[in-house]
Amino acid sequence: MRRNSRYILNNLVQPTNISPVKNTDVWDPVKKRGIYILNLNIYSLLPKIEELREIPVFTKASVIGIPESKLDNSIEDKEIYIAGYSILRCDRNRQEGGVVCCIKKLFVF
Repeated sequence: MRRNSRYILNNLVQPTNISPVKNTDVWDPVKKRGIYILNLNIYSLLPKIEELREIPVFTKASVIGIPESKLDNSIEDKEIYIAGYSILRCDRNRQEGGVVCCIKKLFVF
């Protein structure tokens, strides 16, 4: 793995303080369903977003990783929104690179 990629992945999600949730175990979704992770190298996310929005309908994906997203800061999160998922991004430019991670909203992170 390239050194730059490792730095990006290690710093993509910063730890946060999770407040206690009343009468709910934050691990319930994992205990009930497990974790299903998809990694899709679709080489430019924006032209394929409609197909990507259909994937959660047919899979049990908890996390969807998308390398080579080819997004930049001119693309807003609402343009790549997938219902029921939180979007984490690390953009480069429209010609190369970038990573998008879609995580089911039922997971606390």
